Amino acid sequence: MRSYDLITMFKQRNGLKSDYKAAQALNISRAEVSLCKSGRTLSEDVALDIAQRLGIPESDVMALLASERCKTEHGREVLLSMSNLQKQAGRATAKLLFPLSFFALVVQYCILC
Repeated sequence: MRSYDLITMFKQRNGLKSDYKAAQALNISRAEVSLCKSGRTLSEDVALDIAQRLGIPESDVMALLASERCKTEHGREVLLSMSNLQKQAGRATAKLLFPLSFFALVVQYCILC
């Protein structure tokens, strides 16, 4: 799943037929939507706004954004495996859950915390 899939889900949920209408609804430029469509990652603010509007856990969206910025395929797989977004990519209306216990485990054993 990619950032543009979030925009596609937003369009489907809101009955928007064009990227232009989605850009207007999200208060971003049409160019930003086009760049996202060609592979650029959405800004965190826009992605989190979409998550809130769609009822998607923000942690899933942050895992998606981190996976897009990751330089290795293995790293992407690990980040996406923490989220259900990858499994739900074809279902725009599905509820997406994120295992919060993972973060509790990381915080508990993190040497930086």
